[in-house]
This record gives sequence, structure tokens and C-alpha cells, in this order.
Amino acid sequence: MVENDASVDGIPDMPANSGADGSTQSGLVLSDVFRALQHSRRRYVLHALAEDGEQTLAELATGVVAWEQDKCPERVTDAEREQCRTSLYHSHVPKLADIGVLDFETGDEILVRATSDERVQAVLGTAGGATDGQGEAHTGHVDA
Repeated sequence: MVENDASVDGIPDMPANSGADGSTQSGLVLSDVFRALQHSRRRYVLHALAEDGEQTLAELATGVVAWEQDKCPERVTDAEREQCRTSLYHSHVPKLADIGVLDFETGDEILVRATSDERVQAVLGTAGGATDGQGEAHTGHVDA
């Protein structure tokens, strides 16, 4: 089975930034991209970092909870924020960092968009990445 011959909507399953000789800078392949986008929390993190290239883990956790529960970030409780921060820290952020689409500074808990995430952003846009796992629109928050 040759993975490099497959494509989805014109996005070939070959490493990003491939040269004519097949060399790569990031090594990110389409299967990595799909794994990165598999969970709605990871999609939210990637959306947030696409808008603002650097955020703290606490900021992202607040945004995720507000988005998932469709409420203002100011209404997110400390307990909700901490539960989400823990999930991001132990599960989702390491998966994104492992494939190189973000950099995570553990001491300061700062996430930075990596330059190798263009392929992820292309798939997000093509595959309707503006929705979560339940097909709800990614609209930010509602002032209610």
C-alpha cells in the first residue's frame, strides 16, 4: 500500500514542504493531520492559535469550555477551566506537539503555533473544520 499516492480534496498524502527530491522540512503527513483534527478540543486549539499565534494553556482552556458550553468566557468557572486545562495538558497538547503543529513551553504553559501547521490549516478549511464533533458551528461564545 502506497500512502503517498492518496489525496483528499487535492491535499496529497505526502510530507508537507516536499522538495522535488522528496525531502521535507516538517515530515507532517496527511494521516498525522487527520489524527490532529480527530478531537474537537484539538480543532479548537488549532483555530485559536491560527487567530492568535500564542496563548497560555489557561486562556485556551477558558476558550474551549466557553465554546463547548456556548457561554461567555467570563462565565467559565475555575473548576471548569482546571478540568479542561488538565485534559489539554495531558492529552491534546502533547499529541499536537508530537506532530509538530505547535510548540509548548511547559514552564510557562505557553502554546505557540508552529510554522509547520499550514497543512493542518488547509485541511481544517477544506474539511469544514469550523465545526465540532457534534456538527455545531464554531462561533466563539454567546453573550447570554
